Amino acid sequence: MRFPTILTWLAFPVYVWQGLGVRRRTSRMLPAQGPVMHEISGKAPDISLLVLGDSSAASVGIGNSENGLAAQLAVLIAQRTGSAVR
Repeated sequence: MRFPTILTWLAFPVYVWQGLGVRRRTSRMLPAQGPVMHEISGKAPDISLLVLGDSSAASVGIGNSENGLAAQLAVLIAQRTGSAVR
């Protein structure tokens, strides 16, 4: 039982070396341009939508925030319910 634990600690420098290499080679993309909050008109009562997450919620890798996950989800909800979404 102790041998795998010792082997893991002995391999730690390899893990660090691999992690630094991945970080160096990976390109970083910026969040989309445009507003962070969107508002779609419709009938009352308004629906408040909060999108939590990482790069998909921040619309990383696309040009305009209106094409992102949160904005598109708000459009779909507004179309299906007829309610205002913000």
